[in-house]
Amino acid sequence: MKQLQTTILNTDRLLLREANPAVYDFVFKEYNNYELMMFFGFNSAEELLQEKSRFENGITTFNKSVLYFHLIDKISSMVIGMCGYHTWYLQHARAELFYVLYDDSWKRKGNYNLGFFVGNNTSTLSFGKGNDPLYRSFDKFSFNSSTNLSFGISSIIKFRNPISLLSIQNELVYSNGSFSAEYFDQSDVGGGVTAKETIKTDVNYKLLTYRVGPRISIRSNSINPYVAFGFSIPIMKTVGIKSIRTTQINNATPEVQELKPIASLPNFWLSIGVKKKIASDYALYFELTNDLKGGDTGTGQVSGLTSKIGFLF
Repeated sequence: MKQLQTTILNTDRLLLREANPAVYDFVFKEYNNYELMMFFGFNSAEELLQEKSRFENGITTFNKSVLYFHLIDKISSMVIGMCGYHTWYLQHARAELFYVLYDDSWKRKGNYNLGFFVGNNTSTLSFGKGNDPLYRSFDKFSFNSSTNLSFGISSIIKFRNPISLLSIQNELVYSNGSFSAEYFDQSDVGGGVTAKETIKTDVNYKLLTYRVGPRISIRSNSINPYVAFGFSIPIMKTVGIKSIRTTQINNATPEVQELKPIASLPNFWLSIGVKKKIASDYALYFELTNDLKGGDTGTGQVSGLTSKIGFLF
């Protein structure tokens, strides 16, 4: 592909790339549709079709011409708008000046988004190796995953300076789950003595959690990938754990004991997602969030993976 030769003006925050009639001739001859979308900064195929129609119908005549400059953000290298002049109305013998920005976020508007989401949460519960013999067997548990519906509200606070790709993500999330597991062990301790141990554990919880943390986005004209992470703060929690341990020596009467293991709730989260703009002020997003808990020993750790779809406005 031939290299485009054009004038680029440099300012503190923007690059102004000249787009005169010769540049239009070049790009529509040499570029494919995807390259044209990136060159003009379009978000949809409809915008490209409109520009193709304008070009094919003629943007200049013998006494009318145009001179555009594409506005390119230095940080993201995105085409965020255009400016320039044209001489379409010859009656006043003056050039008409104009500028346009494609997205409200570049106009210092839209720096705050609200939204809501629904998601499918798959939680797991695991136990570390503790020193207390009563709880040592819990690390052998294989708890069934609990799948439930999570939902909540979100807000995105965006920054323009110093880094336009940085924002703060806030979420209020409700989720619940339940687990059950059973552990059985039989040991021959010698002298004809056999010990049988069974532990049956049921766990259920309900959580209302506030999440907050930084979010870093990759700016593009179509889909915006992002990663976010931060802390989880339980606002309301109900955690119920019931664990029954039954020990039997040979054929003697089983000894039943209720254990009280501790379940630690997630306190850190990590998300990856993509956002798709569907209108000037609206966007859809899909996100995967992993809830994590620091490594305590001897206690149960609840962690979860949530896939969710949301809407921002």
